[in-house]
Amino acid sequence: MARESRFKRLAMKIAGEYRRKGYSPSEALKIGRETAADIGFRKYGKRRMERMAHRAERRRRKHR
Repeated sequence: MARESRFKRLAMKIAGEYRRKGYSPSEALKIGRETAADIGFRKYGKRRMERMAHRAERRRRKHR
């Protein structure tokens, strides 16, 4: 079983908060992903976030 990424875990947590506020599941997930990305960019910077996203995508393709 694949381990869930920190980004996905944070996005799902934020999406859950927006679901409780009455947003639709798709809209809440969209907001959760955008907010998690904003937090990541602030914490790690643009270059490091891009590098982490690229590595995660490579790992995901490798394990298919």
